[in-house]
Amino acid sequence: MKNNNKQLGFTVVEVLIVITAVSLLAGIATISLSKGKQGGQVSGESEKMMQLIREIQNKSLVAEDGKAWGLQCDDSDVETFSYIPLNVTETYQLPDRFTCNTTSNGIRFEKLTGISQDDDLMIVEDGVDVARIEVRAPGTITLIKL
Repeated sequence: MKNNNKQLGFTVVEVLIVITAVSLLAGIATISLSKGKQGGQVSGESEKMMQLIREIQNKSLVAEDGKAWGLQCDDSDVETFSYIPLNVTETYQLPDRFTCNTTSNGIRFEKLTGISQDDDLMIVEDGVDVARIEVRAPGTITLIKL
């Protein structure tokens, strides 16, 4: 005589294990995606600041308006200026959560050479340094993500 008492389907324990595993994977994926988005915003702001510094350096190289040019940070405001005499020409507002500061009175490029004194511009997110843009004497500009 054959025993036909085979059960079809899954036990409650098997179903709970699968649900737990899927929930853990979904949680990990959500955390990873949110960190990637924040990192992208930091990278985007850093790239914008690099571009702005290069634009100011180029204005000095061609002596736009016959002047030297520079950039200074005041918390979330970034001001570009021509100097001798000092004249703020444009203000760029950083997004909320971001601030910046320079190690001196701003980054200043010499007229026609584009050379500046060594200076660093720090980009800060929620009080934590996240990137540093180094401007060195020969006129090199380097982005370092922290």
